Amino acid sequence: MSNISFGKQTKEALLKIEPKKKCCKKTYSSTFNALSAVMSETATVSDAFEGIKCEVCLREFLRAAFMVCGSVTDPSKRYHLDFSSSDKVVACYITMALEKSGFTPGHSKRKNCFVIYFKDSDTISDFLAYIGATSAAFEIMNGKILKEVRNNANRLVNCDTANIEKILSASQKYVEAIEYIKLREAMSTLPSELREVSELRLQYSQASLNELASKCEPPITKSGLKHRLEKILKYAEELKNGES
Repeated sequence: MSNISFGKQTKEALLKIEPKKKCCKKTYSSTFNALSAVMSETATVSDAFEGIKCEVCLREFLRAAFMVCGSVTDPSKRYHLDFSSSDKVVACYITMALEKSGFTPGHSKRKNCFVIYFKDSDTISDFLAYIGATSAAFEIMNGKILKEVRNNANRLVNCDTANIEKILSASQKYVEAIEYIKLREAMSTLPSELREVSELRLQYSQASLNELASKCEPPITKSGLKHRLEKILKYAEELKNGES
C-alpha cells in the first residue's frame, strides 16, 4: 500500500467489500446515503442505526460512516483516525456505534465540526481490521514494529557510544599520568606490576577495566586493577610535586 495515498487506498479496499446478508446491505446503503447528502439527514441516520439487526450490521454502519466522513493519516507520519460531522446528532450515533463495538474514541470540536478520533496505533489498526481494511491494519502494525526496532537500535547505539565515551574519559587521566612518568624517565622506578598495568593502559586505551584486568599476567580483578592505576596516578602527582 502506497504511503502517499494511504487513506484513499484504505477506502478503495473497503469499497470492494460486499455484505452477504440483506440486513447488512441495507444498513450500509442507508447509512452511506444519509451521510453522503449535502446536509446529513439525521432522521435517516437514526433509522439506519435503529435498523441494525446483527453484529455485521453494526460493522457495516461503521464502514459506511468511515467511507463518508472518516479519514486516516499516513502511519509513517503519525497515528490518527477520525470521523467528522457538522451534525452533533450524527456524531452521537457514530460514537454509540463505536462504543457498542468495543471502541472508546476521543472527542473534539474543530470549527463547526464535531470530531470523533483515535490516536493510538493499536486501536486504529484494530478498528480498520474490524471494518474490513485488513491490509491497512497490517501496514500500521508493521510500521509500528519497524519504528520500535529502529528506536531500540538507536538506543543501543547511543548506549554503546556513551559507554565508550565514559571509558575513554576515565582512562584519559591514567594515560596522561603514565605519559608524564615516561616523560620524566621514571618508568623503571615503578614496581613490575605497575609497569605492566601502565603498558596495558597505553596499549589498550579503549579497553574497559575488566578487559585490562583479564590481560594481566596472571589475570587480576577489576578492583585490583583500579587500585594499581590509582597508585600510578598518585606516583605521577608526587613526581609533579617533586616528592619522589
